[in-house]
Parts: sequence; C-alpha cells; structure tokens
Amino acid sequence: MHCYTTTKTTHLPKQDLAESLQPKFVEDSSNAIELPKMLVLVCMLFEAFVAHYNAPRFYTELKANSVERFATVSATSFFISSSIYAIIAAFGYLTFGENSDGYILNNYSTNDNVATICRASIFVSVAFSYPIVFIGFRDGVLDLLNVPMSKQTAGNLDALSIVLLAIITLLASFVRNLGVVNAVGGGTLGTVIVFVFPTLMFASCINDLGSEATSRQRLEVKVCFGMMFFGIVMGCVGVVHSLTE
Repeated sequence: MHCYTTTKTTHLPKQDLAESLQPKFVEDSSNAIELPKMLVLVCMLFEAFVAHYNAPRFYTELKANSVERFATVSATSFFISSSIYAIIAAFGYLTFGENSDGYILNNYSTNDNVATICRASIFVSVAFSYPIVFIGFRDGVLDLLNVPMSKQTAGNLDALSIVLLAIITLLASFVRNLGVVNAVGGGTLGTVIVFVFPTLMFASCINDLGSEATSRQRLEVKVCFGMMFFGIVMGCVGVVHSLTE
C-alpha cells in the first residue's frame, strides 16, 4: 500500500506597501506617548502657521480693511485650518498607528484610486499655492540682502526667482521624509517667526513708550519673553529628536 502526500501551493497577493507603511498599533498605549515625540508634532504645528510674513500683504488686499476685520479674518482662518489639521492627523493615526508616515498618502496603496485622486489634488494645491509662499520668501531675501527698490526691476526679480527655485528644487531632490522637513523647519524658522520676532518687536514698541508704558504692558512683555523662552526650548528639543530619531 502506497501513501502519497500532495501539497497545494497557494499564491498570496503581492503586497504593494512596505511593512514600515502598514498599520501598526501597540497593545498597551499607556506608554506610547513620549514628550520628545510630542514636541516633534509641536514643531510641525509651528511650521503650519508661519504665514506671518504675508500678513501685511493680506491686510493691504483685504476689502474695506481695518484691524477689526483683519482680526476676524485671521481668527476664522486659523480656526478652520486648525480643525482640518486636527481631523487629518487624527484619522491618519487611527488608520495606520505608529507607522503613520510624514506624508500620510505614502501609507496608501498605489492601487487605491481615491488615494491617487488625493495625490493629484495635493499636487494642484501645492502648484497654485506655492507662489504665495515663495513671494514672501523672495521678499525676505531681498530685505536680508538690503537690495534697494531701484534695483528690484522685473529682470532682477525674475533672475533671483530662478536662482532661488533652482536651489530649493536641488535640495528637495535629496529629501524623502516630509515629516522631518516640517519638524526641523517649524522648530527653527517657525519658532523664530512665531515666538522670537513678535516678542522682540512688541518689547521694542513698549520700550519706545518709555514712561508712558503702563504696568500692564510691562507685565505683558515679561509674559511674552516667558513664552518665547518656552517656545525656543520646545523647538530645540523637537528638532534634535527629529534629526536623531
């Protein structure tokens, strides 16, 4: 009597996502939150709200502009954008857990049609909103180099734009992790724009008032310096953790 053993080969579908991008959740989440990692997120949030250099332009272009109307527009915009950021971050983490990528669409399959539409939408959004950010950057470079208005001709501005775009594109071609870019940018430039510059400018204005400054204004200056110090510490810890992680 002969016994035959047969084996059936099953072909599993090929996974199109690396293991590091697949959902991963820890069973015990009590120790999942660490302060340095939280500060990395804080640095990213700093980067999300560094449009301050365009504020004068927005104020000038606002219809029937006034401080009150501009405050209303700013508060409404910050609330809407903060809500969108929170919703996207929450759903991204609830979907992929610890393996959530800095660019969350990387976690989705390339065969996912909805994710593909989202990627195309991001491309369109970046393409059309990039000039707003870039103009602020270019104007900042002109101010930093102390270029007089007489030399800010159309030809010179175009040449400077080409040079800056070439440098940015070259750097972008070597960077893969957008999360690190956001964290480092937010922890450095974001911290300076959000905490340092406003505090120094406000303190300078109060100092110019001299004896006319009220005790409340002087107390507010001290509070601002305290916030500035706190922001710098958070930014430094977040940047160091982002680069060493």
